[in-house]
Amino acid sequence: MRAVRICLFIALISGAVWGQALVPVLPMTGEDGCPEGFRPLPGEACIAQPTVTSNEKVIVYFHGMLISPWATRSRWELGQLARSALPHGYTVIGMRGQKGLCNWSDEARQNFCWPNGLSQQSQLQPIIDRLREALTEASKRARVKLKPPCIVGFSNGGFLVALIASDTRFAVTAYAIAHAGSVTGQGFPPWRSRPMLLVTASGDSAHFPRMKVLAQMLDEDRWESKLTVRDGVHEMTVDDMKAIVDFFDRV
Repeated sequence: MRAVRICLFIALISGAVWGQALVPVLPMTGEDGCPEGFRPLPGEACIAQPTVTSNEKVIVYFHGMLISPWATRSRWELGQLARSALPHGYTVIGMRGQKGLCNWSDEARQNFCWPNGLSQQSQLQPIIDRLREALTEASKRARVKLKPPCIVGFSNGGFLVALIASDTRFAVTAYAIAHAGSVTGQGFPPWRSRPMLLVTASGDSAHFPRMKVLAQMLDEDRWESKLTVRDGVHEMTVDDMKAIVDFFDRV
């Protein structure tokens, strides 16, 4: 009988180990891993936490189109966001896109991307599910139930944030869209209104006009939004990150 109990105990442990192995997490190092200062989360995400982990605030960042899982530029962006947000008590989560979603060319499909049009609405729910998985684990690590997140998206990630805002029921505290634009055919139901910051650059010839259209759409749909225009081109800057964190602090 004792031998049977020992075998059963070993079998249960083995099952738990194999079950844990099935949870997708990013490696800690290398090109596929999380940026410095971040740790992997379930849901293909990375997390950086403030020293005081009892804070309930969280920012989720959706990167732009990436040729590799965490390209040098995106790693820098997440690092700068964490540098601005952690002193304010925010947990910072970076989500990773997937290949095939930048669907305007065969070359673009090889990049890590997010849904960027109404034709990809069916791809939204799996991303929301991944985000919920990451937030659940982040709450466990913080030992506090995190508030609905503030979410920010840059470029291709910004179009995803526009889709989340207009086409999902996912609970969000506030939004920021940087150097992206509106999605053709979308609308912003007034009952879904949340504070929205729009960050754009006058030298971004491709996206500056689209950001102005997005600002007009939000105004017409009676959303609380603010458009910030700076000199420069299509990129995230340190000042962009600071402006986003300051905006989230005021909502």
